[in-house]
Amino acid sequence: AVMSLVGILVLRPYMLKKQTLVQKTGIEEKYINKYAKVIEEINEFQGAVTIYGERWLAREKNNNVVSVNDEVKIVANEGTLFIVEKLD
Repeated sequence: AVMSLVGILVLRPYMLKKQTLVQKTGIEEKYINKYAKVIEEINEFQGAVTIYGERWLAREKNNNVVSVNDEVKIVANEGTLFIVEKLD
């Protein structure tokens, strides 16, 4: 029982870190820090961008309104929602 508990305490942080790295590689490498075009005005409630011919829901990180056809930088994601930054 003691060895099982030690194993869990030692291996769990390593396994969680490894799992997080695997989860990041898909979206992080392909989309984060890339630029996208706004196809539906982004406001505090809704909006959409397109990148690589794909449509994604988006929200501006500072709740700024971003107009259609403007370019934004993708800075994070929350599931299927991109958090974008308005370019000056």
